[in-house]
Amino acid sequence: MRKVIKLDASGLIYLTKAGLLNLVEDLYEEVIITDAVYQEAVLQGKAGGYPDALVIEQAIAESHIQVRQPSPAAGKRLVDARFPERLGAGEREIIVEALEQKCLAVLDDLHARAAAVALGLSLCGSDTVVLEGLLRGRIGGEEYQTKVTRLATVLGMRADDLAELLW
Repeated sequence: MRKVIKLDASGLIYLTKAGLLNLVEDLYEEVIITDAVYQEAVLQGKAGGYPDALVIEQAIAESHIQVRQPSPAAGKRLVDARFPERLGAGEREIIVEALEQKCLAVLDDLHARAAAVALGLSLCGSDTVVLEGLLRGRIGGEEYQTKVTRLATVLGMRADDLAELLW
């Protein structure tokens, strides 16, 4: 079975800001975002002058990240799910697409995670991606500490949460 991961905009942006896209590409055979995530992370990011938007755009151009439209079945599920208004279009699309394809979704927003759990989705946060790199032997202990600390800074993670990841 292919290792596929779907990223919502916040996870994609956080991992990019922390310089961790290469690790994501190394861990997963397919890194997929939806058009709504592309709109938020790349188009709105470029309009806002965020340099990480250019990095994401380059990763897409080099086929490290794929942009896909939701399938017709996912589109129907989007309507049927009646997601809370506070969830963005990208979060909603990633949740239903990951459900349809039975793959892992990276969601950092608390409300998106709650909706995903309620629907029975396999999910993780961007910090878990770094932990997976360590557990799968793609990065060593010292590199893990460096990468997870960098991500924690980008995320604005509380010190006790970082300590738990480092433990």
